[in-house]
Amino acid sequence: MSWYGAAHARNAAVDFVPRGADLAPYRLVLLPNLYMASDETAAWLGSYVADGGRLVCGFFSGIVDEHDHVHLGGYPAPLRDVLGVVVDEFWPVPDDASVEVAFGDRTVPATLWSEWLETAGAETAAAYGSGALAGRPAVTRNAHGAGRAWYVSCHLGDGIGIVLDEAFADAGVRPVHAVPDGVEATRRDGPAASYLFLLNHRDAETDVPVPDGVDLLSGAAVRGTLRLPPLGAAVLRTAHPHPER
Repeated sequence: MSWYGAAHARNAAVDFVPRGADLAPYRLVLLPNLYMASDETAAWLGSYVADGGRLVCGFFSGIVDEHDHVHLGGYPAPLRDVLGVVVDEFWPVPDDASVEVAFGDRTVPATLWSEWLETAGAETAAAYGSGALAGRPAVTRNAHGAGRAWYVSCHLGDGIGIVLDEAFADAGVRPVHAVPDGVEATRRDGPAASYLFLLNHRDAETDVPVPDGVDLLSGAAVRGTLRLPPLGAAVLRTAHPHPER
């Protein structure tokens, strides 16, 4: 939920895809946890990254195969090449405790889980700032072929947004529309027009800059700015952004 919530807060549309799906249309794949990972699944993800994709993978992944048999040779065994790390030891965090994770000058707490990481080609994006693992890698990034993969060895809660901001920027993932905080935007393109869905999650009126169009819920023409009431919604039909299609 923290991973999805961070994407949602940034108005990044998310699809859920099954293993083996065609990942070519996607700039970025988020993998919060893949405890059960077959060699075929690992190869599928590795090929995606090698071909230029971006992957963010969470902790306790690549532990067992499709038969629930532990992978030999250390974790995250089938994903080590694409992630560029080796997990030396699991290091759970007690329920009433947390450890610091430092992203440069910014520090966020991690709860639930941490891992003793050894880099095997990856570089450190964030390090543990407290506890027994202080100074060791907490988040890594690894160049693999034409793409890049991040590994998050701890539960960052809302702090996962720091990792996603970097991965989004690297992958060229942008919101479908620039809106104020607290406003959700989704766009769907039809053959002759584009439809911008806006939801105001705030309890106050909010002005949203929009392209010219028609609000299908009210029938009103909109020019440049749309005022959403508290908890209001609008569906704006606009000119197709790609008229050649």
